[in-house]
Amino acid sequence: MKLRTHDPAYFQYVTRWYEKLLPIMKPFLYANGGPIILVQIENEYGSYHACDQQYLLDLRDLTRKLLGPDIVLYTTDGPNATRIACGRVPDTVTTIDFGAGADLADVTKIFRESVPVGPLVNSEFYPGWINHWGRDWNTVPFEPVVKSTEELLRINASFTYYPLVGGTNFGFTVGANVYKGQFLPGTTSYDFDSPVSEAGDLTEKYWKLREVFKKAGLVPEGDPPLIVSPKGKYGPVLLKHAGSIFANLKNLSPSDLVRSENPVSFENLNHPYGFVLYRTTVHRKFRDPAVLSIPQLRDRATIFVNQKVVGVLGRTSGLTDVNIFIRPGQVLDILVHNEGRITVGDMTDDAKGLGRIVTLQNETLTGWEQYPIRLPSYPVKDPRPLDLADAAVVTPSDWNVPSFFTGTFESRPARDVFLRMDNWAQGYAFINGYNLGRYWPAQGPQMTLFIPGVFLSSTEANVLQIFELSQAPSSAADCVVELTDEPVMEPKTVYRHRASYANTPIL
Repeated sequence: MKLRTHDPAYFQYVTRWYEKLLPIMKPFLYANGGPIILVQIENEYGSYHACDQQYLLDLRDLTRKLLGPDIVLYTTDGPNATRIACGRVPDTVTTIDFGAGADLADVTKIFRESVPVGPLVNSEFYPGWINHWGRDWNTVPFEPVVKSTEELLRINASFTYYPLVGGTNFGFTVGANVYKGQFLPGTTSYDFDSPVSEAGDLTEKYWKLREVFKKAGLVPEGDPPLIVSPKGKYGPVLLKHAGSIFANLKNLSPSDLVRSENPVSFENLNHPYGFVLYRTTVHRKFRDPAVLSIPQLRDRATIFVNQKVVGVLGRTSGLTDVNIFIRPGQVLDILVHNEGRITVGDMTDDAKGLGRIVTLQNETLTGWEQYPIRLPSYPVKDPRPLDLADAAVVTPSDWNVPSFFTGTFESRPARDVFLRMDNWAQGYAFINGYNLGRYWPAQGPQMTLFIPGVFLSSTEANVLQIFELSQAPSSAADCVVELTDEPVMEPKTVYRHRASYANTPIL
């Protein structure tokens, strides 16, 4: 199957999806009295290697068939002649995207050389930037955003801030990027340093931009409808151990065991996100230590021998081999974590799991059992706390095995709040059955998780559950999290968008 092409093996699924999605959208089109004024064909397709014009034409025709002839369609690409040429579609509006601080004369020149006639539209005007684990938190000062906004208004260009309002990658919805060969999982927060924050608060950047639009006569009378909402500060919450991944395996993978000769991918297990536990038994003696190799690992693997952690491999670290000591008859478990699907570029065909081959001292291991770990993602129709084991006796070694922890707290009244986990390494947090997403303070820069007040209860105790993957606090007394009223992202850095797009290289 060739992704993002007119290959029938791929396009049949596009057709099935569009036939479900677009009829839902149709009543909300501008032509039908709704708010949707434009519909985009693909996304930055000029940056993708295929450059399949037939595919774009098929998308255009399918969209018009399902939404009607009155819909206004458009494409968007970076301001580069090659990208625009590969991404634009006949009989649609061609737009470009660029960030605050760009040289508008330079961008306009590049665009007009490719599109001599038509509106100048920046359909993704970036007021901030994305963030990845292990990197500084990106901020964009309001000054370049204000300046670029004024320049766009002065030449009567159209633009849309992307995003105007920050968001959150709840559950397992986060994506990833690849930069210079390095796999970079995105943070749970998609605040983006937007004019309106992840928590829906109006920032200084918002108020500065409002002044610009007010001077241009584009602000209606009255106060803005949004305000800074009061935040909760519910203090520390003590969590207790609720069993390891192995103690909870029957609850989390009750009837999903799949046996196979070779490892099966997440996708072929019909379990595209989260975690899968892979298991096999070693039947002969190997050299001490023996090299376990998982060259096609996607994305992170915790290695166990007889349920004891013996190593961690992953794409972020670049490690695919580990030395292990294992005896005949011992069980090899590998917990694989999908850290996010690659969202742009040529590597979007990114099947998750162990890959096709796992070797021990160059010998292929076979006879696998796969246990998809059933954890809620997002959205959740009927959120309920996880059904976890009640670990009566917890040994010191349990603290080094991926485990669950649980605790309760009251929130009266229920307000937006931030979960801070300084003493913890990495994992996922759940509140009343809602998956808040990944925490990774050991890596940073995101140190808190956003909890919307609507996830909380004002009348009953809230159930907070943690799935810690690496290293829980060293003692039960230290298993504490903090519910605070401010987000913490550190360290921070000022991100500067490209000023000139002349001779921009193709990714």
